[in-house]
Amino acid sequence: MIKQLLVYLESIADSLITIKNYYEEALKAMVKCPKCKGCMKYTLMNNQSFYYCQLCRTYYRRIPGGGLEETDIMGGFIK
Repeated sequence: MIKQLLVYLESIADSLITIKNYYEEALKAMVKCPKCKGCMKYTLMNNQSFYYCQLCRTYYRRIPGGGLEETDIMGGFIK
């Protein structure tokens, strides 16, 4: 009986860890706009990935090492 209870508790723990991992991935996917702090949408255009802020209508692209850099629709960086 105790072994069955332990197996049951282990399965609950595994489920909770899985839920936690999904939640952390969802938080990573929510990217905030550096200008207006609104949520940005991930979009794929011309085989390049961008984040688009609908509030300030700005496109961003991830840069190596983390962070975002403002870009135009064609993928050129705006300084």
